[in-house]
Amino acid sequence: MIRRVTLSLNEATDDKKNKIITLITEYLIFMQKVINTLWNHKSSPGDSCPENYTKR
Repeated sequence: MIRRVTLSLNEATDDKKNKIITLITEYLIFMQKVINTLWNHKSSPGDSCPENYTKR
């Protein structure tokens, strides 16, 4: 069974649109930092993340 959800921002306020844009921008920055960190550690597919990167 395939389930789908269609979202529309046609009726969203400018404030909500700006918050979504900010969230996506921050996510992209974070993911680029993750990619750079893994790239700099010369990680291969299947390797785990560096320990200090996954500690809380």
